[in-house]
Amino acid sequence: MNSRIEDHTSTELLIEELKAYEAITVMTDAEKVALRKWVSDGNSAYENGSLSCGENGRPLNFLEVYRYEQEIIENLTKLTPQDQEVYLAKLHGANITSDTATDEIPL
Repeated sequence: MNSRIEDHTSTELLIEELKAYEAITVMTDAEKVALRKWVSDGNSAYENGSLSCGENGRPLNFLEVYRYEQEIIENLTKLTPQDQEVYLAKLHGANITSDTATDEIPL
């Protein structure tokens, strides 16, 4: 099959999938813009660029990862630079027990 036809068909499928996803998913305007950009770059709404999976091993969709990343950004803006380092270390699985770890750090 001609690659132009394959690309066009793939794009059409992604757009149809996006429409169906948006019809059943509540999201903010910012989330909708980010999702549409993701899909316009040739990705499925049901994929994520980091290959992230949930605790059950199921791959997360784009919006789930986007929301988690936004939560991290929001949490980081509320912390001091020292607490930001501790927060990020905890996200990466570090066992922080030092006196610098405060109860103010989310997780």
